[in-house]
Amino acid sequence: QAMHNAISVLSRKVDNLVLTLKGCRAAYYKELSSLREQLHHQSLAIQMGKEYTVRDTTIFDAAEFDTRSAQELERKVQEATIEIEGRLVRSQDEVK
Repeated sequence: QAMHNAISVLSRKVDNLVLTLKGCRAAYYKELSSLREQLHHQSLAIQMGKEYTVRDTTIFDAAEFDTRSAQELERKVQEATIEIEGRLVRSQDEVK
C-alpha cells in the first residue's frame, strides 16, 4: 500500500512538472518568435532607409516557473550544509 501511495505522489509531481515545462517552453518560443520577427522588421526598415524601434518583449520570465519557495530553498541549503559538515568531521576523524 505504501508503495502505491509513493507511486501516486510521484506521478502527480511528474504530471505537474510536465505541465510547468510545457508552459515554460511555450513562453520561451513565443518570446523567441517575437524577437525574430522584430529583427526581420528592423532589417526591412534599414533596407528602406527607415528607422525601426525595437519593442521590449518579455514573455518568458523564469521566475514564473520556479515553484520552489524561498523557505524550501533555505531548508535544502541547511540540509546540505549539515551533510557537508558531517562529512568534514568524519574525514578529519579518519585522518587522526
